[in-house]
Amino acid sequence: MEQRGALGIVSDFPNQMTAWSGDDTDLVRWGHLSPYQTKNTFAFMLSRRQANDYRTRLAAGEAVSLHAVVHAHMQAASLDVVSATIPGTDPAAGEVVLTAHLCHQSAGANDNASGSAAILQVARTLSQAIQSGAIPRPRLTIRFLWTPEIAGSQAWLARHPELQGHIVGGIHMDMVGALLATTHSTFHLSRTAQSQPHVLNDIGQAFFDEVTAASAHYAERGGDAYAGFATPGGSRDVFIGDMRNVELGSDHEVFQAAGWNVPMLYFHDWPDVTIHTSKDQPENLDPTKLGRVTYLGAGIAYTLAALPDAEAPRLLSVARFNGEQDLAQARLRAALDDNARDGALAVRETLAMNAARLQTLAQRWPSAAAAVKPLSEQIAAQRAPLPAATEKRDTRVPQPVAGIRGPLSVYYYDHVEAMLKQRGIDDNTVMPAYRGDMELMQYEAMNLADGKRSVADIRDILSGRYATVPQALIISHFERLARAGIINWK
Repeated sequence: MEQRGALGIVSDFPNQMTAWSGDDTDLVRWGHLSPYQTKNTFAFMLSRRQANDYRTRLAAGEAVSLHAVVHAHMQAASLDVVSATIPGTDPAAGEVVLTAHLCHQSAGANDNASGSAAILQVARTLSQAIQSGAIPRPRLTIRFLWTPEIAGSQAWLARHPELQGHIVGGIHMDMVGALLATTHSTFHLSRTAQSQPHVLNDIGQAFFDEVTAASAHYAERGGDAYAGFATPGGSRDVFIGDMRNVELGSDHEVFQAAGWNVPMLYFHDWPDVTIHTSKDQPENLDPTKLGRVTYLGAGIAYTLAALPDAEAPRLLSVARFNGEQDLAQARLRAALDDNARDGALAVRETLAMNAARLQTLAQRWPSAAAAVKPLSEQIAAQRAPLPAATEKRDTRVPQPVAGIRGPLSVYYYDHVEAMLKQRGIDDNTVMPAYRGDMELMQYEAMNLADGKRSVADIRDILSGRYATVPQALIISHFERLARAGIINWK
């Protein structure tokens, strides 16, 4: 429509690619036009079966006439953000946040009525338990947010500058209730960004392991359904899921971005063959799965907000155990990596993340501070000199300009492209070839740009915490941001 003058679109644009893509020719994916396209145009979505029928008829020479009646217009508007809190006993101690989005044209059952319902049930459960005296009121306030996806989270944070630095961590739920047998979905609990290591990951791991073990015991041996976290009317299957490193693509990306810096866990099902289609319906959800996810969310959030100071040593033991496992993995990578320097970086950066996670524990629970200090010294003593770099290191230091907070793109708006266009710069940047997750590396590079680290430093941190990243990729990214006026060279 923009480039060729079409009046509108009739589309069978396919769903996200999975191993099952194309199997169901009756799926109709929902689509939408860019909100920045203000012409009064239209689009209709079809199933693959319908579209193929049209293609066959057109190929045979038949003239096909379509009649469309569209009543639509663009106008300035707002979207309500619902926020609720369970007030803590110490308002100055900070907040724990649980988020979900409900903003699609017709909300899908799993995407994301499931996440929205789950955090609502967490709120109801914790509130009822506190009111009944079953559990004490948390020290930290627990906040619940239902926002328009990504853009809504960015706008909400920007509207509440008083909360910057006050939110200590949180959980985002986006698609958490899918029935495995129907949607082929596996539950994933993604850790915080590697640029923001936090004891929140250890709390999440402990609850995740509990639910996984209990569900497996119940599925294999029967017994008490309640102990197996099985809901009446739901499945009795083992809880299938994993803990993994951060993945982008939803509201947690905004909260963790540079400027907001809120460590977030991300709950999500993937793949889901019904996502963004007419078949994302309630019958494809599993009450047992939703119950387990609700328990995870409630347990993790309440632990971060309310764990008594006297119990902090137990959490310290969990964090130390997970840290040693991470360090063993890093040493294995170092032993197998063809690049000796990047292998050594894996060990160095894992030690740095272990130290940082212990510091977040000590900051939240003062009783652990005395034990953390000698452990931090032990970690520092293990840092060995790195092999010399084989390429010239870029020592320029990127400094984000004032006012830049959050990710550099939210849905249809790309701030880098907008600023380049505003400056009259025809951007023809070609990023160096990279087989990893380029979007994540660029996101994390901006998170690490603090006006102190050089380009080479940032490259080394990313290579150690994720996998080898070419320095040329980081150079190209920051040079493009400099042309857009988003960073200055310090």
